[in-house]
Amino acid sequence: MLLALASFHWLELPLRHNARLEARPAWARILIFALFPLLGYQLSDTLFRHRNDLSLSTVARHAVDWYAGSQMPYVDPTQRNCEVAMHSQGLAGGVAHSYQASACKTPARRQTVNVIGDSHAGAYLPMLEQLSADTGVSVHLYTYPSCPFLDLSQPQGRYRDPGCLAFSQQVLKKIAEESRPDDVLFMPSLRMPRYGDQWASFNIPDMHERIYNPAAEKDRAEALAEAQGWLQPLAQRGLRLVFEAPKPIFQAPTFRCADAFNRHNPICVGDNQQPRSTLLDLRAPVLNGMQRLSQQVPGLSIWDPLPVLCPGEVCSSLREGRPLFFDGDHPSAYGNWVLYPDFKRMILSFPEAAPAP
Repeated sequence: MLLALASFHWLELPLRHNARLEARPAWARILIFALFPLLGYQLSDTLFRHRNDLSLSTVARHAVDWYAGSQMPYVDPTQRNCEVAMHSQGLAGGVAHSYQASACKTPARRQTVNVIGDSHAGAYLPMLEQLSADTGVSVHLYTYPSCPFLDLSQPQGRYRDPGCLAFSQQVLKKIAEESRPDDVLFMPSLRMPRYGDQWASFNIPDMHERIYNPAAEKDRAEALAEAQGWLQPLAQRGLRLVFEAPKPIFQAPTFRCADAFNRHNPICVGDNQQPRSTLLDLRAPVLNGMQRLSQQVPGLSIWDPLPVLCPGEVCSSLREGRPLFFDGDHPSAYGNWVLYPDFKRMILSFPEAAPAP
């Protein structure tokens, strides 16, 4: 109301009774005032088109670093080894994404990289697409929301959407039927409890107790016993099986706490940091389970992103102001870029698949 009164008294009235304007013909005054809405439209359109550049938020100003799309944003597409086409379709309640390379400048690698998991698998889309562009491998990503594949914390069908188990079964059947020896199955998923999601904290008072209590240990023992049944049929077909070791998890969503003006928000706990020793302790039970399985299942290995993301004693979700994580646990586009060289090295360490008959 006060702004409206101020506008009326100090903007509208002076323009209405301006001596210079009143001296002009009526048509000229009408034309001048008709220009104001056009100028307002032009101004608002310009502000809207440049909103990211003008924003106070680093997330908006540097969106390319934050949002993991379907392609690595830091590479000139004209300089890549292969052209890559992406195709997506529904599968058993989830989504199947495929990257197919073509027109490669050097011979394409004979290998298919299959990926199964929850949204943490989907967060690796830029890295997987870049792998296909660099090496020519085919990539098939199968993802179902809130359906981690073999999180080794609880059996696959427990405490989850009923569709999760059916999705996992159908995808593994498809991979077993279509894969050749030395093809890869990469299994990234959320494998530790979260402190919260993007919108709220879960208010977990003691994460160590949450992970190490007797009920959680019993669930892990059952999950570990069950896991061999999922993996052995694929190992017998000669697939290279790769677990992703648990990545760092943070107490707050990075995108909501990266700007100074948001740091007093109650959700912004931990200053976007976690002690490395804390994370090693929290992930130890799951990592121990992976290591035991790698001794029991032929061709099973572990790729660990934590040393790349956290080389020091304190882990941060930001590196020199750029986000490694979008929220408390999903890697950002920049996080994909940081991890990609080590991930590519791991894939190239495997022999190529045999030629198709």
